[in-house]
Amino acid sequence: MENAKPVRQDTYDAAETTLGWTAGSCRKILDGGEPSLVDPEPAGGHIAVVPPETLEAEVRDALQGALIATTDDLTASQIRRINERAIEVLRARGILPPKD
Repeated sequence: MENAKPVRQDTYDAAETTLGWTAGSCRKILDGGEPSLVDPEPAGGHIAVVPPETLEAEVRDALQGALIATTDDLTASQIRRINERAIEVLRARGILPPKD
């Protein structure tokens, strides 16, 4: 990032977490803005602010990781189907934006 070379989103995510910035702060800086600091942890725990454009990917990653970690008899195809169904439900509830 320091040399202004292209980097993956994971690199931005790691930097933001390390620096105590909210998700999307690196992009704000690239656009000439300032980073946003993560608020001190609320009594119930930390709640991340996730930009809408990355929310679906975050949900998919979290669900897939949970399925892999807790289930040893699901196939990759079954995990994908469960993941897709969860995304459909979240779209129907208005939590994720409609599919393009």
